[in-house]
Amino acid sequence: MYIFYFRLVFPNGLSSEYSLVTTFRLRKTTKKDRWYLWQIFDQTGGTQVSVVLDGAKRAVEFSARGLLKNSLHYTFKSRDLHTLFDRQWHKLGVAVQSSIVSVYMDCKLIERRLTDEKDEIDPSGYTLITTRVEDGRPVDIELQQILIYCDPYLAEMENCCEQAGSTCEPSREGPGAGGVTPNPLDTDGAGQLPRMLSQPVQPARVQRVQHSSSDRCQCSAEKGDQGLPGLAGLPGQKGDQGDKGETRKDGFPGNSSQKGDQGVSGSPGLDGIPGQK
Repeated sequence: MYIFYFRLVFPNGLSSEYSLVTTFRLRKTTKKDRWYLWQIFDQTGGTQVSVVLDGAKRAVEFSARGLLKNSLHYTFKSRDLHTLFDRQWHKLGVAVQSSIVSVYMDCKLIERRLTDEKDEIDPSGYTLITTRVEDGRPVDIELQQILIYCDPYLAEMENCCEQAGSTCEPSREGPGAGGVTPNPLDTDGAGQLPRMLSQPVQPARVQRVQHSSSDRCQCSAEKGDQGLPGLAGLPGQKGDQGDKGETRKDGFPGNSSQKGDQGVSGSPGLDGIPGQK
């Protein structure tokens, strides 16, 4: 297994806001596994950042180190993520911002979570991809690419033209240059994707790409159909506790009531009926 030293993969360090975009599909033997898609360690071997796929729970997990060196952990388990584990080709994007982490699948926003502030990444460590959580061995999947962008918005935009039904024009710069790559859904003939079958990934497979205007798909300018309603916004943060109210003063004592007048004497009652002898 190759270990990629952080400074070799990210010679200028990793921005505090970034995107991870990968295209892969699971195999029958690993669709229920729990494995690291991406993991960054510090110099002592402690995990700084990780993205975990849990096949049994059909969930995606993001972990990072907080400012107090505590572990921040967020689980994304929307039902829309279930198809990620169906052994077909899918594109998964994770957008990391200062206080938000978003998960995209096949260029659609699936779920978004508010996060605590994250610590800076120590560049003296190393990074691994596609290893099982249980024993650290390489996981048996088919992998096309893993891309890291210093732009959190490219998790949604990167190479979305390759999706079925797209009207994007091919990039003049060719595949792998921020334009359109071969359709990952096409596995026949020359379009067959490279496999990762418990094999180490060459360093060239992990790319660091700076965002520029040419990185986005060159899509047609025709007006499309109205899109579906967007996802509900995130709940607002809990407000600060209000100040303690003032203690109320005792009220004034009430006036004493006056004695009432004596009632009128009643008339004498009627005689009773005589009893029987």
